[in-house]
Amino acid sequence: MKLFVRLTSEIDDGLRKLLRYRGDLSRFIGEALTATDLNGVALVSRGALNGKETTASIDQRTGERLKAAASNRGCSANSLANSAIAAWLSKR
Repeated sequence: MKLFVRLTSEIDDGLRKLLRYRGDLSRFIGEALTATDLNGVALVSRGALNGKETTASIDQRTGERLKAAASNRGCSANSLANSAIAAWLSKR
């Protein structure tokens, strides 16, 4: 499944910094979405969601979980993905 997400500059920079050392972007995004409680993660501010567009390949189940959680929370999948990635990055 392709996930089209507009990452905040801070999140994009954090992911790219990890990439310099190992791995690929899709794997990190997938891991962040899987490891984070999508129903409880604090949402990033709406104003911060104006970064670069990025495409990541994630598995179907993770994409469905993301969409369902975003719908339940009344936010966009983009906002929730950024929030999950930010929370994941803060633990690295």
